[in-house]
Amino acid sequence: MNWPTGFGKKQAQESASNEPKAPSQKRALHWPGRLFLALFILVSTSLAALFGMLFWACQSESGQAWLLKTANAALESSAGELGLRLTRISGSLPFDFSFALKGRDKQGIWLEAPENRLVLGLCALPLSVRVEKLSLTHLRLTRLPELPPAPDEQKTARPLDLAEVQGILGKLAQLFQDPPFWLPELFLAVRLEDASFAAALPGKGETEDYNAASPESADAPASPPVPAASLLGNASLELSLDAKNGFQLKANSQLASAGADEACLSALGFRQADLMLACSIQAGASGLDAAVQTQGALASPRLAVKGLPPQLLGHMATFSLKLDAANLGSYESQPRLSLTGPRLDAGGISLEGSGVWQAG
Repeated sequence: MNWPTGFGKKQAQESASNEPKAPSQKRALHWPGRLFLALFILVSTSLAALFGMLFWACQSESGQAWLLKTANAALESSAGELGLRLTRISGSLPFDFSFALKGRDKQGIWLEAPENRLVLGLCALPLSVRVEKLSLTHLRLTRLPELPPAPDEQKTARPLDLAEVQGILGKLAQLFQDPPFWLPELFLAVRLEDASFAAALPGKGETEDYNAASPESADAPASPPVPAASLLGNASLELSLDAKNGFQLKANSQLASAGADEACLSALGFRQADLMLACSIQAGASGLDAAVQTQGALASPRLAVKGLPPQLLGHMATFSLKLDAANLGSYESQPRLSLTGPRLDAGGISLEGSGVWQAG
């Protein structure tokens, strides 16, 4: 029996397709994957080698000298009016190293920070940037730097209304509620130890004039002037930003007079001050929720205000203030602010207040 010619060709093609492919054909099918793997290994190895060379170079004296020169050039271009300059870099750069910093302007040195250390966390890179420790030890601030005068603003910006502020906060709320994948988590811990700086004395001249006896009260005893003692301070700050807890900030500081004299900040003298500040911003059910809290205590507070007795605040003065905000940046609910405080307890003065504001 004679079969049709087309049927025979079709059967021959099917049998040919079922035959095992030659080794050369298999290699031809796998070469793109192998090429991609080879390129990936090559790029990874090159980056690792480059990183290793840079890391090794930063550990050498010549590498650290080059890095010191480059960093000072960047400081001069970005903050030249402050006169900040690194004088030393050493350690395991860039993950655990120490450095020294000075600030100089036309009047001379205004800042000295001889012992500082920076420690970066490596475990969660690049998903998280963690500055585990930034310690500043024996920092000395003799005065504020001399800055050039600010340029005169010819045009005054129009103040924002509530709707515009809500729009800005609404964009920030979207960022907190749905952060982009490329935004890393942040953590920063700063410690200030054994710092020394001159107390701000903008009202020193007025204080001395006030302490002098006036013609109307020539027989009244003059109060001793508030001395210009420098301050010693310790402080700590922790800052974090992540998708779960939002923005968190905690700061504590302790200030004390360097000698037997009282320190003076403007018209307020004291022996010791303890201050605390806490701030949080989180994504709420509608918009952003924020809270700011501060409290402090002053030992041996003393006023230098004309017409008020210096010992009006007693031996200890404490104060606190808390602000809570809800529905910030919400398009569904109006923002709400509640204030607890200020609360002040100082000698013969006692003050306590509260308030609530609801946009409508």
